[in-house]
This record gives sequence, structure tokens and C-alpha cells, in this order.
Amino acid sequence: MKKIHFLVAVVFVSLLLMPNSASGELDDIRDCTPTREEDIGAAVDAIVRNWDDFEFFVERETGFNIKSCMRNRFEENGIVICESSDTGSCNGAVAWASPFTKKVHLCPSLFRNVDAISRKPDRRACYAAILTHEFAHSCDRFEPGADRLDEAAFDWYASTHDLTITKTACGFN
Repeated sequence: MKKIHFLVAVVFVSLLLMPNSASGELDDIRDCTPTREEDIGAAVDAIVRNWDDFEFFVERETGFNIKSCMRNRFEENGIVICESSDTGSCNGAVAWASPFTKKVHLCPSLFRNVDAISRKPDRRACYAAILTHEFAHSCDRFEPGADRLDEAAFDWYASTHDLTITKTACGFN
């Protein structure tokens, strides 16, 4: 019996000491600076930990059913890539995603705005909004639906965190 109690105590302490993942529940975050990776992971983690509230809020605000595809992107199979060049699909864009690819590409023009924001909660609200927008595209939702979803995601983040910015500061409308 002592061995079982010891084993349970070791597992419990190990879980308490285990560091939180900087990447939330995403499948992968690639080519991002440590600060960007931390902020993206924290934004995703806030959504994942509060999925039911997030889903209810976003669906109430937009009238859309965001379905399991969006949840899967945040919780299991979404991939975020921080691009280093404004060429190709990043030319004139802050981010992009293609339908059914599971990948979101964040562009340097986004980082020029978000990196200038000093407070973590404010930066993370920007990432929550843009990831919601681009994951919507990866789940085959197009404009203007994705725009309405990023507005609702930013508003949800603002309702759960103390923000000092509006979405305009993120550099996309």
C-alpha cells in the first residue's frame, strides 16, 4: 500500500512541476521567435481551456456554428507558421490560410504591428483574433464570415482579459 501512495505522490508532484506548453494545444508552432511562440501558445491555451464559453460567445455574436473543425484546429491539429518574408502569399497580407490545410501563415506585416504592443494580454488578443480568422479559412469559411469571427474572437478575449487596445492596433480590420 505504501508503494501505491508513493507512486501516486510522485505522479502528482511530477504533474505539478511539469511546465506548461508554450504552444497551447496546437500541433505545432514553427519559425517563430520565443516571444511570439509564447504569446501564440497562451492565446490558444486561453481558447482551448475555455472552449465552451468561447464557442458560445463567438456563435452568439456572429450567428455562425463554428463546428468541430475550428475546435480541432485549436485543440489538436492546427499548425502556425511565422513567415519571415512579405513575398508570395504574404505580399500585402497579415496572414493567410488555404482551405483544409490546417496551416496558418502569419506574415511580417502582422508582426510589425503586434510586436509594437507592449502588454502581453493585448498581443495575445491579436493572435486569438487572427488565428480564429485564419483557422476559419482552413475550415472552408470565407469572407466576410472570417472577418466576423475574428471580431468576435477579439471581443471574447477582451471580455476575459484586461485589454488596453482595440483590434485596430493589431493591424488588421
